[in-house]
Amino acid sequence: MNKKNIIIKSNKRNNYLFKEEYNYISLYNPIYFNDKNNYYSKKKKYLNEIFNKSSQHTQIKELNLSKEIILKHLTNSPQIVFEVTDSCNLNCTYCGYGKMYNNHTQRNIGLMPFQYFLSVFTYLRKLWDSDFNIYPHEKKIYVSFYGGEPLLNFKFIHDAVEFLKHINCQTRQFIFSMTSNCMLLDKYMDFLAENQFDLLVSLDGNVNNNSYRVNKIGKSVFYKVVDNVKKLKREHHEYFEHHVRFNTVLHDRNSITEAYDYIFKNFGKRPSINELNLAGINPIYKDNMNNMFRSLTEDYNKITDKKSKAKVLYSSLAYKNSLLFLNNISADNYKKNFNQIFNGRTPVDLTIYPTGTCLPFSRKIFITVNGNILPCERIGNELSFGKVCSNEMKIDFPFINDFYNKMYKKYISLCSKCKRINECPVCFLSNPDAYTFCCKKNDSTYRREYIGKIVSLLEANPSKYIPMINSIIK
Repeated sequence: MNKKNIIIKSNKRNNYLFKEEYNYISLYNPIYFNDKNNYYSKKKKYLNEIFNKSSQHTQIKELNLSKEIILKHLTNSPQIVFEVTDSCNLNCTYCGYGKMYNNHTQRNIGLMPFQYFLSVFTYLRKLWDSDFNIYPHEKKIYVSFYGGEPLLNFKFIHDAVEFLKHINCQTRQFIFSMTSNCMLLDKYMDFLAENQFDLLVSLDGNVNNNSYRVNKIGKSVFYKVVDNVKKLKREHHEYFEHHVRFNTVLHDRNSITEAYDYIFKNFGKRPSINELNLAGINPIYKDNMNNMFRSLTEDYNKITDKKSKAKVLYSSLAYKNSLLFLNNISADNYKKNFNQIFNGRTPVDLTIYPTGTCLPFSRKIFITVNGNILPCERIGNELSFGKVCSNEMKIDFPFINDFYNKMYKKYISLCSKCKRINECPVCFLSNPDAYTFCCKKNDSTYRREYIGKIVSLLEANPSKYIPMINSIIK
């Protein structure tokens, strides 16, 4: 067996052949290949001949960023996020901007001026009309509002929406979104529904589950939030069904099943469930955080009832890893391999850049309330990629180039040895020191076990496969 081929065994004792060189996986029964005259043996021989002729090589390559590469991603970024305020009407215990974390700037209870929005739009509009734009006709782009609690700066949101609704921009179709604690939802729900906002509601489950989410004097806000969301569902039912989702933080006062059961029973929605962020913890509160933290994997594995386990499968780490794996063996990879096999196309060496870090602005552009430009909301202000002010937007191209190239040099030798490079979870922007441990467990044995868990999950839940593929296509 080729050293780049791995035999995977599932929990149901089925064998799969995974060809690392192509990110290709298929059922494999050794019995079929023992007889050299049978159909499967002949098929294997034929495919090996074709694959050998169209052999490609994976290269882990340093990327020397240029201003042109950054401008291309900036122009075609699918999302712009405005942190319209750093003020919040809550004082959640585990808030990423609270006392338990020390990797953020001081929250000054500020409101983003609308002129910042105009500066960003003026800059991007010129790029959308340039040769860097690859979408000539109404590419969907999310314009998102973030906080703090974004509804505390409703005027900014209102003015931005009205501005975009009344301009003539043939290259972009604007979709609005927001994450909210919903304390002010009763006041602004008509506007959100009218403009079809994709709304993400923060709720951790029932009244006890939600008890870390409190107001400025430490009182529970559970009933106010639930009443507001129920009113939204009642008065804007169709909007609620198509545009409202729920986000839950897992901790020591809730569980995956408790959060799911409460939200699904009361609102008919499956919440997205996430762990507490362990990066940037203030050492003074390290013990507090350790007591609060709950692992998604451990909590999921504690569920013994099969029906309960099946309904919350989507929240497990195994499910999320499966999505990542399917995304990397699907779509373009299949198309590329079939073109090589059946159309005789000359293969192109596959270039992979170190780590799973996004190229700058390839997923979103995040503008802080102070005008700092970041690649996403998970990154600290110390890595500002530029600045927005009342009359212009500036990108610090030299800083971005230098930082990325320095980090690529640090990682490239490790990534060249790592068996998980195609599904790397490491982002050196949010965790610059991941290189000290990231690939030590990703050897061939780990890879075999990792893929084995994924195919076992898919075998045990065949009804989930099509929804998973559909979510990747979207």
